[in-house]
Amino acid sequence: MPTSPYRSEVRLLLRSALILFTFTVVVGILNGTDLVEFDRKALLTHVHAGTLGWITMSVIAAAFWLFALGDARPAGRSFVSMLSLAAILSITAYALTFLTTTGVIRPAVGAIVLLVIALTLI
Repeated sequence: MPTSPYRSEVRLLLRSALILFTFTVVVGILNGTDLVEFDRKALLTHVHAGTLGWITMSVIAAAFWLFALGDARPAGRSFVSMLSLAAILSITAYALTFLTTTGVIRPAVGAIVLLVIALTLI
């Protein structure tokens, strides 16, 4: 069975997604069992880390893995590496902006995430 030439990038994306997934699960369990009363910012972070965070990183990792199978020497290796790091940093920063801010930083970081997602489609 052929392996992806981007396995290190896929592994990094999935590990980062697992960290965000763990965060959302812990917050969800604590909130669901009423052990902790979270404020609005924490709940928005929980929602965005889940819907845009680990799910999007997992989809990007799956795309890098599936669509590069059988490529012996991919042409855009450095682009994929840069895009993987950009996805991890921007998506994590986006989730954290909901925990720490309420102003125009959210849409600004969201625009960066949108750009990274759009570049993934290339």
